[in-house]
Amino acid sequence: MLIEELLNYYKNNVTTYSLVFRYMRITYTISTGLLVFLIFFAYLSLLVMPTVLINYYILLYTFIGFITILFSSIIALFINNKKAQRILYNHYKIEAASGIWRTEDFNNMQSQILINYLKRKNLYTAEKLKLLVKLLDKEIERSKSPSFLATGAFLALFAPIWLQYIITIFKKIEKWEFSDVSLFVLISISSIIFIAVCIGTFKRVLHIAQEFFMIEVNIKKNFILHVENILLRFSEEEQNEISFSLQRSRKDKVY
Repeated sequence: MLIEELLNYYKNNVTTYSLVFRYMRITYTISTGLLVFLIFFAYLSLLVMPTVLINYYILLYTFIGFITILFSSIIALFINNKKAQRILYNHYKIEAASGIWRTEDFNNMQSQILINYLKRKNLYTAEKLKLLVKLLDKEIERSKSPSFLATGAFLALFAPIWLQYIITIFKKIEKWEFSDVSLFVLISISSIIFIAVCIGTFKRVLHIAQEFFMIEVNIKKNFILHVENILLRFSEEEQNEISFSLQRSRKDKVY
């Protein structure tokens, strides 16, 4: 099938793994493993948080595990970034500035590899590329996770636990003195701020590390992004051609 052939070529010749990460497999494996643990501990922390009234240490140890994995993931991504910068220079003579290793030159190189392949397969036209995007969108829609794995189902599962936790807290507050309530509010606000910072960092780490997971859906989504960028080039080229022809026609009128 043509789409499978395209995706296989993209996976083996255009993806970040095929161009960069395969030259640093040990670092890649460690980083990916840490990110899997990070996701696990993030969900586990949300799950066990209501048990703080039953056993404080369960939440404490889980939270320590989450923070440890979070900082370990950040360090691993930093090391990964440095290695990727060296690989870019050694293999492709692309010099990355300080910061994230992925540069515009690398993105252009990926696009050019894909463009060359599409030209060889006679698929390098705006109409065919738009059709490819539509077909892949349908493929992604069909391969979505079942409803029981969706985020909504996860929240529905653990909502009763959180509801019971809130009811218990309000029952206890009635017996507390003003100083205890004030301390509880202060701790709660501090916890919310701290959790918000952790979630923000967690999302940032996951955003940077999306390409670590060579999942079929991610490959299809990234392929679509590359094709859409190529389509934008078509639009720019068409606009340049129109403006050029207008300039020529104006010159002809002058003469």
